[in-house]
Amino acid sequence: MLDHRFDHAITAIEVAMPGRRSEHDRLIRLELESHLIIGQLNLHFLHFTLSFLLRTLANLGLAG
Repeated sequence: MLDHRFDHAITAIEVAMPGRRSEHDRLIRLELESHLIIGQLNLHFLHFTLSFLLRTLANLGLAG
């Protein structure tokens, strides 16, 4: 699942170097995809942590 911003970055690289589909280009694409996945996992973890904290505070009567 490649975010459209990363897809645009890859397209810009391909336009700058037409006719070049090298192993390096594929590695760049894989690296960008891995950064996107890691970012999504970080957001999910942050959401889980904040939800857990709010539920805990609510159970203790400290949150509305």
